[in-house]
Amino acid sequence: MLEAELTQLRARAGPSVEGEQEPSTPTDKLVFPPDQADPLILENERPEAPSVQRTVTVMYRFIFDIDASTPANDQPNDVRLSLVCQWHRHLPQLPYFTRLEHDTILSRCFKYGVTWLHCMLPEVFLRDMLYSLTSEVSTVGDQPRYPNYTPMLHCALLAYASAFSDNPEIRSPSFRTELVRYAKQWLDYEFERPVVALVRALALLAEYHCGFGEERVGYMYMGMSFRAARLLIHRHDEFKSKEDSTPTLESVERDWHFWSAFCQDKAMALEFKQLYSLPVSHLGVGLPSIDNEIDNQPWSDGLAGFPPRLITKTFFDSCKLMVISTRVIEFLYGKHQATQDERSVINIHLQLDTWFNNLPRELLVWARSTSPVPHLITLHICYWFLIIRLHQPFYGRSTTSEDDDERGSNATNETSSQSGGGPIHDLSTKMVDRATHKIVQLLQMFEEHHGMRFFPRNMLHVIYECGVALLKESASVPAAAAKKRATMLEAVSACLHALRGTAMTWPWAGKLAGQLEGQLNEARANNTTHPFVSDWAGPGSENNQMGQAYQFAQVWEPTDFGSPSGSSSVNQLSGMHISPSGSGLSTGQVGMELSPQQHQIWGNPTTSGSLEETEETPGTHNAMHFSGSSSTAAPYSLSSHSRQGTRQ
Repeated sequence: MLEAELTQLRARAGPSVEGEQEPSTPTDKLVFPPDQADPLILENERPEAPSVQRTVTVMYRFIFDIDASTPANDQPNDVRLSLVCQWHRHLPQLPYFTRLEHDTILSRCFKYGVTWLHCMLPEVFLRDMLYSLTSEVSTVGDQPRYPNYTPMLHCALLAYASAFSDNPEIRSPSFRTELVRYAKQWLDYEFERPVVALVRALALLAEYHCGFGEERVGYMYMGMSFRAARLLIHRHDEFKSKEDSTPTLESVERDWHFWSAFCQDKAMALEFKQLYSLPVSHLGVGLPSIDNEIDNQPWSDGLAGFPPRLITKTFFDSCKLMVISTRVIEFLYGKHQATQDERSVINIHLQLDTWFNNLPRELLVWARSTSPVPHLITLHICYWFLIIRLHQPFYGRSTTSEDDDERGSNATNETSSQSGGGPIHDLSTKMVDRATHKIVQLLQMFEEHHGMRFFPRNMLHVIYECGVALLKESASVPAAAAKKRATMLEAVSACLHALRGTAMTWPWAGKLAGQLEGQLNEARANNTTHPFVSDWAGPGSENNQMGQAYQFAQVWEPTDFGSPSGSSSVNQLSGMHISPSGSGLSTGQVGMELSPQQHQIWGNPTTSGSLEETEETPGTHNAMHFSGSSSTAAPYSLSSHSRQGTRQ
């Protein structure tokens, strides 16, 4: 019975289009044990077509999840298969690399390394891995091609995941380089017979190189990942009947991989400060599916309350956010960037704010949350970082620029506005300042619940840029506001501490930390009115809690529109008559509703909030008020005082 089921699975997998060609990698010494299988059904809901289901058969079981007290003959089928699975078949012979270490770093990678933007589900990889590594076929050339497992992906995933090991030998560059070398041996073979796993393998190789600061190499491999995604889309479209629009399992998985590449593209464009490569619209690609059954499974026994995983829901809204990020990227780095104006900032800000306010309740981060999953925290960090990037062109500009002085007092209001003065300057300054503090609070949350060593590689630059923005903020504080300046420098040190924590995993973070530390020391030297007293220690020390050093001493409150400053700002900008319908993002091709809500941005607390220095009071950070308020008016609570007695 089991053999018959496996035969059917092989028939579905089948060889690749060019499967008759000889492999480019020598495979003449491989021996394979017999297969067994016992299928399980796991439903998958796709927003565009809820009838689509994903079938998940038995999968490879990690060694620490197997009950050793149960005799082998009494174990479930997938456990018996896992015990005889040749997990190391395509891996180099490396010291210290036991099956326990292999399974541990894979488990950590699936929890932390590939949940944010990659959205790599362990179920599908481990399923195809089990079938591939228990195959009876004598050579790789004759072996069925499974879409979610290839030897190249296995090696690339382990090279990336080794950064999460507790063993310094396995985290060492020499160990990881050998895994990368083995992965790259399969390049020609995979290029000749591409499956969707190639997209992920190339992206992971790119992440590996970027983690060591090898940005050019990482950029090249990520570019190959984008091309592989495009190739698979075009190849699928060639064979797809124009009359048959019913989504299939193959198209669902293809869309997932495309959106993963799409998101990685935008993340790299923001990191390298350049235009993106993959466009938004493609008529043959739908939004990624949402699998409620997978999302509702418990995340980990390491978090209180066993929170749901929410991997696919987070990925779904991450894709929507990355669609909006294309507008931010075009605004900053496009060919028309010289014409940056207030209207563009307002329109994009509306889209970001609408995205936030439309998040489902389960994707919100609450002040008293005891179990925020890492990819959800990262999603909110990404949102606030886009706010920073969007408003940076107008941040820190003087109300009256030198260009205005040269033109004289007869300059028009429009010219003055374009040169950086006016209400947009005040708005952008407030928004950047607010976003930096939100990011610091979220970093503290990540540190407390997960540890910065598990922070995503492609978000390291966000920590650094947040610290730089905070330094600019501290430099603009009046000399009399010594306490406020000291608080800003505390926040910079929190970013520095976060980078040092990630450096254990990603060596490049250590270089970023060194750069930020140099700028912080210079700011400290200039801050003679209120000396900086925090003692920052490296990861693993007794003082390794971000919240102990940075105590957030501000609260965000909406400005009273009756105040002179508030009404002035609103009145000056309300005359722009910006139409919400004109600011919508046209994404009908992919079925997304991203049009801004019908409200005036200047009557929203988002744009009218002010930073006020206040004393902390009990209950100030006890809850986050999302309902009925703008995204930028919702505080994240991370004061060390308020955390005592209740973990967030």
